Amino acid sequence: MLPVGDAAAQQSPLTFCGFGSHVRNLHRTTSLLDAALRRDLTAPEHLAHISAYQVNVSLNWVFSRFMQPWDRPHDVNELQNAFLAAMHDLGAEVATRFFRDRMHWDDYNRVVWHTMLRYPRVFLIVWQALGVPGVVQWAHDYLHFSAAAALASVARQAGSPGETLALWLAERFSPALALRVQAQYAAWRAMGWLSAASCAAPMQTAAPTPSGSERDTPSARTVYGE
Repeated sequence: MLPVGDAAAQQSPLTFCGFGSHVRNLHRTTSLLDAALRRDLTAPEHLAHISAYQVNVSLNWVFSRFMQPWDRPHDVNELQNAFLAAMHDLGAEVATRFFRDRMHWDDYNRVVWHTMLRYPRVFLIVWQALGVPGVVQWAHDYLHFSAAAALASVARQAGSPGETLALWLAERFSPALALRVQAQYAAWRAMGWLSAASCAAPMQTAAPTPSGSERDTPSARTVYGE
């Protein structure tokens, strides 16, 4: 079972963010599902790689927490004003990537630093709104985000030949690993971290040839043109 629409949201389905994310990732999820079915990879651990999940929005839960009052009634508005002013300072390109879930690693860092410069109280607010467990969770998510960005940078430098080689090696080792590699490249493209023009041809797994008795069925004769 694969979640679709708002049910696929990384945050609360009540934010209505899941549908837009699912539509933007529709080609990604359908192509990966096709690859999984061709390889007969239908176990939960295989289907877990087929989703609209993007590591560059895995940190956005922090912004949602800042939308909840933590002290003074007007704190939320003050912080939102500082955040939007920082986005304005950084320009339309950064804001567009942010709201389209195509945020780069340096975009996130620039937004955070500009917000802190405009609103120094955010240091205190972080501890008030998130608490120690929340800060630890943010640090974990940020490190994961940074590692993913570094790996994507290596893939970007390797280009299409590197992707083709990675898929070929993975396919020789294990179909499940090949699906995972293909899913990773698809995620990077969905986030705008890799160019769609550099996309390597996906590895195809041929369907098994039916036995003699299976070829005698009407459906088999139709497929094989007999």
